[in-house]
Amino acid sequence: MKFLILALTVAAPFAFAGKPSLSERPVCRSEKFVGPVVTQATGCENDGAMDFCLPRGDLALQAQVAALYPNIVCFNGSQSRGRAECDALGDEVLCLYKISRPECASRSAMTDAGWDRFCGFTQLDVVERIAPTWYE
Repeated sequence: MKFLILALTVAAPFAFAGKPSLSERPVCRSEKFVGPVVTQATGCENDGAMDFCLPRGDLALQAQVAALYPNIVCFNGSQSRGRAECDALGDEVLCLYKISRPECASRSAMTDAGWDRFCGFTQLDVVERIAPTWYE
């Protein structure tokens, strides 16, 4: 049941054909951003991904999210908190929403299609915090 609700919530913004009007485009849930708010103009200012957290050990949920967004990878064996500050020793696992270079219009800005897809991702209720990935 969780998957069906997740699929309906996320699939709806992408049901349009052609370029969506402003009213049809998904809205980014900016309250989920940890640190600076990510915008379309800054969506590619990172090391190729966005950090977020999912419940540790819920492999079915991780698979459902990855089915909707194949660019997702989770690090179940890692204790890294990432920029999203996952509770890596407890209930959360660090995951990445990978951003491909074709989704970037420049070194900083996302394309309309890349931004719409990312904003659809921010709508997922299971994703509570999102932060740009910076490797150190």
